[in-house]
Amino acid sequence: MPTLTDYQTFQDSTRREALRFKFNLPDNFVEGTARAIPVLMFRVDATDDCTCWVHVNDSADNPTASNASIELRVTRDGGHKTVHELLRGTGFKPGQENQILIHKTPDATSGQFFVSDVVLMYQVDT
Repeated sequence: MPTLTDYQTFQDSTRREALRFKFNLPDNFVEGTARAIPVLMFRVDATDDCTCWVHVNDSADNPTASNASIELRVTRDGGHKTVHELLRGTGFKPGQENQILIHKTPDATSGQFFVSDVVLMYQVDT
């Protein structure tokens, strides 16, 4: 079946600790195959070296049990960095509310990180 690329942008905002985006996906969202993998893009900066996590549709009680999680090392000397990450589309819920959470690891004791310009690209069936 032919597919078409679609995308969603999220309200541009910068957070020091965590960013949470809630959004709906269309019913014809393609979860991901060798030809259609969702891509999350965002800009990140850090005041100190830190590790941040990206999670899709996690439980509020257990944010480490993600269906589609990414661990990202951010260094303060790198300046602003644009991140492009492939996500497992099986973590998304077509036709329902979804959530992406970007935050520092719980054991990070120093520094702050800033996230902005978040875009999710994905395929839809035509």
